[in-house]
Amino acid sequence: MWSQIVTDCSDLVPGERVAGGAKFRLVVVGLDDFDLIDISQVLAPSEEEQYQRYRFPKRQKEWLCGRLACKEAVARLVGLDSLVDIFVANDNHGRPLVTGRGVGGVYVSISHSGGLAMAMACFKPCGLDLQEITPTLAKVEDKFIRVTEQDVLSDFNGSTLEQQGLVWASKEALRKLLPLWPLLGFLEAQIESVATTEGGFMVHCSPCEEKRSLPPMPVVYATLYTQYALALCFALEATDEKERKDGNIETDW
Repeated sequence: MWSQIVTDCSDLVPGERVAGGAKFRLVVVGLDDFDLIDISQVLAPSEEEQYQRYRFPKRQKEWLCGRLACKEAVARLVGLDSLVDIFVANDNHGRPLVTGRGVGGVYVSISHSGGLAMAMACFKPCGLDLQEITPTLAKVEDKFIRVTEQDVLSDFNGSTLEQQGLVWASKEALRKLLPLWPLLGFLEAQIESVATTEGGFMVHCSPCEEKRSLPPMPVVYATLYTQYALALCFALEATDEKERKDGNIETDW
């Protein structure tokens, strides 16, 4: 139904290496296609009430396009036809969650930046971030890049702004995934290594804040998508966490 405005970009990600074989779908919607969306075919009545509470047109576009991307990702993952029967809400900390018949065990993550909204659905917890590459990144670099990370930035290749965008997106994806409150701070994660892989980069981060206990951090897959930095990650399996603590997981991804 939405083939004209919804793009499935799951093939951008080398799923076996990144998701450990877990099935996922990655979907993007352009905010410019907002006027083509039939709300009655996307939102349940309670969701439409929430949508109507947003007064600013830009926020309406981001929210609705994000919901469409999220529901499409879920529908494509589990094989559903009706988006209205998929409900997207938020937990107490603002993270999106889905309910409805046939969507048990599905986790989602939503991101929007610039003119795009993107969402991912997976059968295990996941984190996704999309960041438009703009000069603003350079102005706030010290807020998300540690001095000790400068040496690894060049491993991303590309321009300085692209490197900064990939760092931002990688850390933001971790922030969305990890079950922490308050959320993981950008400077609480240290990028230890970056390695080129199929179509992008494998980013290995470690906790670097002693004020609170932080969980092990999964490897993040980061890539460039037109003028955006895109990053996503998936929860570690129990065996992966043990091996990482024991130092038995290779980091030269």
